[in-house]
Amino acid sequence: MKKLFVCNKSLIRKKEIPYEIREIKPGLFKGYPGQKLDLKKVAENIYWYLLTAGKYRIWVAYDAEKAIHYTYVVPKCSKFPFIPSDGYEIGPVVTEAEYRGKGILPAVLYSVVSKYNKDAYSFIEETNNSSVKGFLKSGFILVSGEIIKKPFKKYAYSCENIDEYWKYYKFAVIPKCQPHQEAFTLPIKNKYIWNFKGKKPLLARWTSDFDCKEETNWWYCIKDDAYDLSSVKAKRRYIITSARKFFEIKEINSFEYSEQLYQVQRQALKAYPAKYRPKLDKDIFIKKMKDRKLKLLGAFMREDAPAEEFRGRLCGYAYAEEKEDCIIFSTLKSIPSCEKYQINAALVDGFLEYYKEYLETEGKYICDGERNIRHETAFQNYLEKYFGFRKAYCTLNISYRPGFGRIVKILYPFKDIFKKLDKINLFHMINGILEMEYLRKNRQDKE
Repeated sequence: MKKLFVCNKSLIRKKEIPYEIREIKPGLFKGYPGQKLDLKKVAENIYWYLLTAGKYRIWVAYDAEKAIHYTYVVPKCSKFPFIPSDGYEIGPVVTEAEYRGKGILPAVLYSVVSKYNKDAYSFIEETNNSSVKGFLKSGFILVSGEIIKKPFKKYAYSCENIDEYWKYYKFAVIPKCQPHQEAFTLPIKNKYIWNFKGKKPLLARWTSDFDCKEETNWWYCIKDDAYDLSSVKAKRRYIITSARKFFEIKEINSFEYSEQLYQVQRQALKAYPAKYRPKLDKDIFIKKMKDRKLKLLGAFMREDAPAEEFRGRLCGYAYAEEKEDCIIFSTLKSIPSCEKYQINAALVDGFLEYYKEYLETEGKYICDGERNIRHETAFQNYLEKYFGFRKAYCTLNISYRPGFGRIVKILYPFKDIFKKLDKINLFHMINGILEMEYLRKNRQDKE
C-alpha cells in the first residue's frame, strides 16, 4: 500500500552534502548527463515528457561527473489528479547503492522544496523503509489515508481520517494543528473537505505566516516568556495578590466536580448577551467534561474570605489542552458575582504558576486562541495588560463551499446594513462571516 507524504518550505529541513546537486531539464529523447540509457529508460523519459508537456525536471546529485542519485519532480498532470494545480509530485527517487546512508536524499529534497514555493507530494510504498525514513527525516509529513491505483496508471487519494487534521465547528471546519504549524490544506484543494464525515461545512478557515513581523488584522494571543509577578506594574500586581488571598487554585478532577462545574457554567452563561448565549444541556455538558482529556484547574473561595455563601465552593475553572509545543488555554468560566473578588485574575495567575517551568522552556508558549470577532469581550486585552501576553500576528485564510462563496459575495456589500440587525441571531452569524471576509480581503486594515 502506498502512503502519501506532504511538505513545503516551512517544514523542510536543511541538509548539506559534499556533492553537487543540479536541476536538469530533460528533452524528449534524452535524460540527464551521466544517465545510463537503455530502451526502458528512453521510454520512461518519453512518457514523462509527453505527460507533462516537457515540464518535468530531474534533480541529480553528482560525485565529480558521476551521477549518484536522481529525483523526478513532476507537476500536476492526469496521472496525479488529486494533486492541486499549485503542487507537484516527487518521485521516483533512486540513490546508487554505494552512496546510500550519506544523507543524499534529504539534501536533494531540501534543494527541491526550497526552490518551489508550493506544496510537495510524494507517495511511497509503506514497506520501503529507506525512502520513508529519508522523507520523514527531511520534514515530510505522513498523511493518513492511502493512494489508490486506478485504471490507465492513474492514482487517487483516499483520506478517511480527515478528522485527524480538521474538526467541524459551527458550520465550519478548522484545523487541529498547533497555531505555529501549517494546516494540511490538500483536502480543501481537492474539495474532499466539503463532505466532512457526512456533514456539509459552509467554509474552511485556517491561518498561515504565524508570528510574522508585520502587524496584520488577525492574530493569536500568546505568552512565550517566563511568568514573573514581580515584573508586573504595582497597581496590577496588587490586584493579583489580592485575588490570591480570596481564592485557592488547584488541579481538579472533572468526575469528582462535574455537578459544581455545571453550576459554574450555568451561572457564567447567564451574563452572556442573548444574541450569542449558547444553550446548556446539563447531561451533554457533564459528559463532554468527563470525556475531554484536559488539564482542569479550579478556583475555590477560601474559608476566611468575606463572601460567606461561597466559602469552600468551586467558583470558577479554567482548562487547557496540552499539545506538543504549546498549551491551548481553552476556557475560563466563573460565577459573575465572584468577579468583584478578582476571580479571573486568580485563575489566570494560578494557571501561569502551574505552567511556570513550561514557559521557561525555549520554543514553548501558551495560547489563548485567535482574535474573537463574535463575542463582546476584552479578555485578550486583559491578558496582555496584566499578564504579559502578546499578539502573534498571522494571515487569515478562508475557503468557501462551492456555491456558498457566491452568496457571501452577494451579501458583502450590505454588511453595514446587517450590522444594525446584529441582535437577531441569524444576522449575528451572517455578520461574523462577513466580518471575517472583510479581514481576509484587507489583511492589514484593522478596522
